[in-house]
Amino acid sequence: MTQLELKGVSKFFGGLAAVNKLDLEVDHGEIVALIGPNGAGKTTAFNLITGELGVSDGRILFEGQDLEGMRPHQIAKLGIVRTYQLVTLFKGYTALENILVGFHLQSRIGFFESLLNLGSYRRKEMALYREALEILDIMGLRHIEDELAENMPHGIQRRLGVAIGLAAKPKILLLDEPLTGMNPSEATEMIKTIRSIRDRFGTTLVVVEHNMRAVMALCEQIVVINFGNKIAEGSPKEIQSNPKVIEAYLGSGANAT
Repeated sequence: MTQLELKGVSKFFGGLAAVNKLDLEVDHGEIVALIGPNGAGKTTAFNLITGELGVSDGRILFEGQDLEGMRPHQIAKLGIVRTYQLVTLFKGYTALENILVGFHLQSRIGFFESLLNLGSYRRKEMALYREALEILDIMGLRHIEDELAENMPHGIQRRLGVAIGLAAKPKILLLDEPLTGMNPSEATEMIKTIRSIRDRFGTTLVVVEHNMRAVMALCEQIVVINFGNKIAEGSPKEIQSNPKVIEAYLGSGANAT
């Protein structure tokens, strides 16, 4: 069943089309990659889906609902959550505290419950604490739950960024360059973790990533864009042998070589 759909979506900056008539369908529970050379329009597409940029033309539908005119926090509340290419953490907070902050989108703790320290508030707070520990376990971060984010190495910070996104209980999680700066061992572990998120929670994942080996190992469906236009879509095997994709990445002489 289609969960996220882009219908002829375009975004113009002056006369430049950063995204041009993009059609995209993502089914529930899929892991889909959106790839392309630098400047192809991948992050712009993410910004359109999350409402950080307005669509110039076309429609974006989430579970049949048109997202036009919705603010980023409203779209996140519906269940579309993203991570960023540049890690955004609360650097002075511990790993556990970062996760607890991530719960704010879906927390059902009321203002007066918190103000009056009611029993219902304490029960909900304890439930969030247990959920935070579970997410740390899933992300392989339980052993550093009390460590400050600013003291963590880059690869661990990226894992924590994904963990914060997971704390918002997304239906769709958009991952922008989740493997950037990771060594091969860290990337392999992250691929396993992303799969486990889908398998455990049924979360749909859309991934922008430059590590092609990782993309081919992780994703069932790949969409390729170049200069804002979709040039190919298919399975990893189909994309690997697609001449338009080879040309976009390697240049017009690539097929002859």
